[in-house]
Amino acid sequence: MEDNLRSTPDLHKQLVNTLALKGGMDVQECVWRIMHGLFTNSLARKVNMRGVNGKIGFLRLQIRDVVIAAVRRNRLTSEATEKEIDATIKRWIYLAPDRDGGRKERMKNKVHEESTTG
Repeated sequence: MEDNLRSTPDLHKQLVNTLALKGGMDVQECVWRIMHGLFTNSLARKVNMRGVNGKIGFLRLQIRDVVIAAVRRNRLTSEATEKEIDATIKRWIYLAPDRDGGRKERMKNKVHEESTTG
């Protein structure tokens, strides 16, 4: 998708228009709805903002510009700063392992570890 975004300006525009329709009452809701539409949780687990620890760096991706533009298309979030949007994206990515039962599984493993070592 990144290559297509670089080579096809119309795709960028279409994606922004489509994702902007996700809506949201504030920056967090808007970003979360857009990110959920773009990424599966398994893919989100392979991403972080800077690309450290062998992960994909979201800051360097073209899709980041699409997300920022889509958030700003929403009249309720039209004045959101890049810093505000990036912080919300960072939080969404950080919480990816907890979604789809990940938190419950981690807690179950923790209880099991404590019962076998304690």
